[in-house]
Order: sequence, then C-alpha cells, then structure tokens
Amino acid sequence: MISGRGNMRILHGFPPKIAFSAGLITAGVILYISWQHNPQCEIHCEGSVEWGYWILLGFSGFISVFLISLLLGFVIRRGKNT
Repeated sequence: MISGRGNMRILHGFPPKIAFSAGLITAGVILYISWQHNPQCEIHCEGSVEWGYWILLGFSGFISVFLISLLLGFVIRRGKNT
C-alpha cells in the first residue's frame, strides 16, 4: 500500500506540466485561427505583420488556460489527499 506522502512526491510536478501543456496547445490554436481568419487585415496584410497584437492573443489564451487548469489541478489533487 502506498501512503499519502508517497503519492504527493509522485504527483509533485504533475499539475504544472499539464497546465503548461494545455496553455501551449490553446495558445497555438488561437494563433493559428487568428492567422487564418483575418478578414479585416488585423494580424497580417500586404506583407506586414502586427506582431504585438498577434502575440497578445496567444499570450492571453495561454495565461488564462494555464492559470485555470493549474488551479483546478491543485484543487483536485488536494481533494484526493484529504
């Protein structure tokens, strides 16, 4: 039988890795969709790219999904240990 403390060591880095991966995937999808769906030349137009706006879209998607999934991961892990 594995004690609760042993489980804690095994899962120590698990929620941050999952949260980081989910954030990266979300940011990638947002960046791809915003690049493809560009009807009013907000991201790129005639050879110029609005890097600041495009990166801001990806970063906002990353940080929101990262923080929410990190919080949920720690809450779920905490609930299983009690």
